[in-house]
Amino acid sequence: MKKNIILKDLIYFDFSKAVSIWSQIEEGLIEKVSISEEHQQQTDAGGSIGIPKLAEAKLGSMDIEKKSILETKVLHHDLLNRLELKLRDLGLLVELNEEFNPNSVESIRGKIDNKPYVLSEGWTYIEDYNRLENITSKFNEFAEFISKCSLQTIKQSDEYLVIQKQIDDFKEQIKSERDRNNRAKLQAQVKVVEANINKMLKPQIDKVDDWLLNGIQMWVSNFSPNRIQFRLYPYEEYPSFCIISNLKRDCFVDLDLEHLLFGYGYKQNIKLSIFGIITSLPPESTTDNLLSKEYEELKVQDEKVVFERAFRNMFAAFDGIEEFMRFSRYPNIILHPIAVFRNIIGTSA
Repeated sequence: MKKNIILKDLIYFDFSKAVSIWSQIEEGLIEKVSISEEHQQQTDAGGSIGIPKLAEAKLGSMDIEKKSILETKVLHHDLLNRLELKLRDLGLLVELNEEFNPNSVESIRGKIDNKPYVLSEGWTYIEDYNRLENITSKFNEFAEFISKCSLQTIKQSDEYLVIQKQIDDFKEQIKSERDRNNRAKLQAQVKVVEANINKMLKPQIDKVDDWLLNGIQMWVSNFSPNRIQFRLYPYEEYPSFCIISNLKRDCFVDLDLEHLLFGYGYKQNIKLSIFGIITSLPPESTTDNLLSKEYEELKVQDEKVVFERAFRNMFAAFDGIEEFMRFSRYPNIILHPIAVFRNIIGTSA
């Protein structure tokens, strides 16, 4: 009988987080399994961190780099598969897949609420904020360059050459025309044709005011430096529900992030999966501000308390501003991602 085989193209893996969870499940059992790192050169590391029944990746002072990378990837896949299976058996994992067909956004949130770990497949977007900051710093230069390229292309087109010849012909006729009324008619025709050609030569991308570009760069550098936001939509019929995560740059399996994003794109046209722990379930309505209540209940409001309250309110104010960049709102959920991967399903005899 043929059976399905699921392969994973592992894109992202937070190994430290996975080890932490696994060690708690296995009651901290330590064996001879070492963690190898990509681009390992010479090291005197002699310790080891153990994960039961997993592939062994040895570290030595003269380890071969390719072997180290291969063993690390084997270790990652093995640990991920075991961790998924264990959390599923413990009833701690909710899977948003074809087996669960929601009838509303509320039903999705209801299925999630009581379980801390989520596994889901869907359509995804990867938004690199460093890339956004770099583009905005040169946006007007890009716009000018693109417009110049378009301008040169237009000037070499047959349509442009025909219109330009019409203008030249009209101007020659105007020079030789003696009748004032006919000359005025020709001049009016030249204006119409010139308006058409100016329309063709209009810049394809308009420049943006510097204050706006500088503001975007300031916002990104202060509130979301180095952020790589991963957004996954499990259900096309419920686009208002989205899983949001922040991916750490050093947890990508392929350290060449540009290569990865070229392959899959910033907007993926192949479904990806995410596995992680829920860190935020934004409520449908705002909750009471405990910070304000704390000081309201104090009977003594001396100058020390007033200063303390004012100082802490500054953090609250900045947190409010930062919420604009976090995009944490109902019904979305925030995950700390453990793994991002692509499922490939095959069959075997």
